[in-house]
Amino acid sequence: MKKKLLIGAGAIIILGVGVFVYQNTQSKETETAKSISLYEVEKQTPLHLKGQVQAKWTQSVLLSTDKGPVKTIHYNLGDHVTKDAVLVTYEWGEKIKAERDSIIATMNQDAKNDPSKPVMVLKSTENEIKGTVTEYDKEKLSKDMEIKIDYVNQNKSVTGKITTISEINAIDDTSSTNATSNSATIVNYDFTAQPDENIPLGYSVEILIPRNEIHLPTKSIQEKDGKFFAYLIKDKKAQQKEVTVKEEDGFYTLESGLDEGNKIIKNVKGIKDGMEVAVQ
Repeated sequence: MKKKLLIGAGAIIILGVGVFVYQNTQSKETETAKSISLYEVEKQTPLHLKGQVQAKWTQSVLLSTDKGPVKTIHYNLGDHVTKDAVLVTYEWGEKIKAERDSIIATMNQDAKNDPSKPVMVLKSTENEIKGTVTEYDKEKLSKDMEIKIDYVNQNKSVTGKITTISEINAIDDTSSTNATSNSATIVNYDFTAQPDENIPLGYSVEILIPRNEIHLPTKSIQEKDGKFFAYLIKDKKAQQKEVTVKEEDGFYTLESGLDEGNKIIKNVKGIKDGMEVAVQ
């Protein structure tokens, strides 16, 4: 009986020593592994620009006293008219026609006696989005670029594309005076976009410009002898990966060497290839 007790006690002691040795080994491994944080490689979030839906064309109908008095104005405010529809008929038979499919956007009956003001203004049923972009972001836009368009007043999105980008800045006469006296004034440029689906006139929208470039923190890149390296993690060890980057103001732009979705060590100070690491 005593022999059995001694054997049992010995087994417990051996087991305890084994657990202690294992825990001690694990503790030392954890202590030797360098604690690191990871950074996920991903494209820049889209550039957000403001815009408003406007008619692609407008037609102002001005009356002419040389053609005689007006006999009939054929449409009312809000009416839809088709191209070549007769809008106004003069007493002497002359007519004014719609230049394209349009909506009667404004009416001014008083303009019958004032040829300097339009009796009606038509806006085309075809619309486009007009917006402005700063000098810093202008180069991120290109003609025919595919974009996403979000309605500001509701949870809805449509696709579209950039149609024009002005090469002349959008500063008016009053602001250009201020721009001359203030060199820090940001210059804006007009652009237009065409939605793939019709959006009601006057709606405010947000235009999302895709940015395919990948930015990396400067601390995540290590330079050695003119070459640049990032560090992936493999089997709990730092794995050196050569990359091609372009140095920018406060970050690197990735050109090659990593894929979107890769996770790299965020701060590579003191990191060496093959070093054991522990992710925080």
